[in-house]
Amino acid sequence: MERLTVAAYRRLLDGVSQIVVAKTLRIVLSVWRRPDPEDDGAEAQKAAQLDQIVSRLASVVRDARVQAHDAALRFLGDQAKAQGVGGSIYEPPLDGYADQGLRSALAELDGRTNLLSLKPRDVAMRVANVTVRHTEAAARDTVRRAAEDAPEGWKAEDFRPAALAGLRELDGDELVDAVPTKSTPVRYALGYARMLTGTDNCPFCVMLASRGPVYRQTTAVATNDSADDERRYHDSCDCIAVPVYNAKTWPGADTHEKLASVYYAAQEAVGDDELIPNSNTPPQLQKLRKYLASNTDALAFLEQIRSLP
Repeated sequence: MERLTVAAYRRLLDGVSQIVVAKTLRIVLSVWRRPDPEDDGAEAQKAAQLDQIVSRLASVVRDARVQAHDAALRFLGDQAKAQGVGGSIYEPPLDGYADQGLRSALAELDGRTNLLSLKPRDVAMRVANVTVRHTEAAARDTVRRAAEDAPEGWKAEDFRPAALAGLRELDGDELVDAVPTKSTPVRYALGYARMLTGTDNCPFCVMLASRGPVYRQTTAVATNDSADDERRYHDSCDCIAVPVYNAKTWPGADTHEKLASVYYAAQEAVGDDELIPNSNTPPQLQKLRKYLASNTDALAFLEQIRSLP
């Protein structure tokens, strides 16, 4: 079996998500009957229909999350080998998924969009966006935990592949036995990066991907902890989390450097006087949005990401 490239991994997740979308549309359209907003019982009808949707959809999402998790484990293993890591790697378990997770997400969706105001097809598509996000979260969380679950005090330099045992290496001018410095059963990722994959490269995703492998684990490649930011995957977001086992060789390193240059160029090019005062959107993101809206070179680069090898 060939190793999973980033593009192949994205296609694998897309295949899982497409099935989730098809099943979601079928279930929602078979259940949802738009209540009359003027009817005193409209809210109760809506709540009953959402409960029915949750009862039928939660198992669909659970099954799909197993497939997404399996794809992520394969991606972790293939990336560890591609980045030159020997021995065993840590394979995070799949987190559980309760019906309440989907119920809460649909309640939040209703609060944002008022489902009573939408046509059935629009309701189905909005719900499908949620089920896909929850499905792909299993894959993203698997990569995240490959770094986050590392025990306190774990350091990459303490890990030496068992394959080195019995070999010889130079220590200065002296040939000595090559043995592990510590008995570490598995290798954890140093950290992970957010990577764009092409379909929806929104400015917010560009900003987070521009940071590179800074997420989790204070290591040579992790400069800060942005846990509140890297998990904000919006509906229809096709960003993936990529593991970093080797600070010098990880997927998306070149893209990250280019995105970082775009981000810093935006901060220089857009003046503070061009920003919307008292906005809930951070100034850095406002500047990036304005820059991307008019910079043809940056837009051309984002367009290239749509064709990952």
